[in-house]
Amino acid sequence: MVDPDPDMTRTLKGDLMALLDSLGVGRVDWRPSGEPFLHPGRGADVIAAERRLGWAGELHPEVAAACDLAGRYQVFALSLDVLDEVVRDHVPFRPIPRFPAMERDLALLVADDLPVAVLLDTACAQAVDLLETIGVFDLYRGEHVPEGGVGVGLRLASAPRSAPSPTPRRTRSSPTSSPTGKPPTTSPCAAREPRNAKT
Repeated sequence: MVDPDPDMTRTLKGDLMALLDSLGVGRVDWRPSGEPFLHPGRGADVIAAERRLGWAGELHPEVAAACDLAGRYQVFALSLDVLDEVVRDHVPFRPIPRFPAMERDLALLVADDLPVAVLLDTACAQAVDLLETIGVFDLYRGEHVPEGGVGVGLRLASAPRSAPSPTPRRTRSSPTSSPTGKPPTTSPCAAREPRNAKT
């Protein structure tokens, strides 16, 4: 896939997320890849159920030049054998919620080197009973954002399975610093990013 603009990296990730979701793969994590043929900082390993499905990212410029390829290229590979092990062969039944779902957007300022997965896991852990999905819809670096920081837009969707409590449940957040504590290995909510997430 030729990459005429930087957003193609996000397009590739979104396409892969849509593909894996259609196959019934659950939560997918993106972790920095050590593949030498990928551009440093622009490649990721695709992880599901703690299994490495493959890799995706931008082809290293030196590799592209050695292959007489002009421009920037997005590449990926997925293992069909590993996919076969993590694909769900059925969709679990879930009753229709008695109460309407709600969506809220949050804008946070966090350290630029904070992995998105840590942010999502921390948010999930703070609202186990309320969150249905959570994802990143925007990343912002520019005016009013200090050096070393990044603005992250989170979209939270809740679908309560019982009547709301008369006293709203409070959750803690720390928008100006990195979340602390080890994130859970399994997330209580479906921490999936929207397919048009800019990550």
